Amino acid sequence: MRGESMTPLLTRVTDTVHDDQYVTTLYHGGQALVRRGRWKLVNLEGPFSEDSFELFDLQQDPGETTNLAGGESERFAEMLALWRSERRALGILLPEDF
Repeated sequence: MRGESMTPLLTRVTDTVHDDQYVTTLYHGGQALVRRGRWKLVNLEGPFSEDSFELFDLQQDPGETTNLAGGESERFAEMLALWRSERRALGILLPEDF
């Protein structure tokens, strides 16, 4: 997992840690997520399957109550492509990789 210093935030130089293009990617125990800006693609149901990803707009729905995967198909495809590239860049191995 990548990270950045929170010093600018803590010293009040800025009011954010990351810009809207910063990507957070995690995978653990069959659960996965990728987040960029206001959009989050998440899979909390095991066993892991890309078919189980859900898409959320965290600006409009911070509680992640409305899955937008069906209504935002282009955004979903964009975030899925981001997940695939980020997991490879970070060395995240899935069962189908073996």
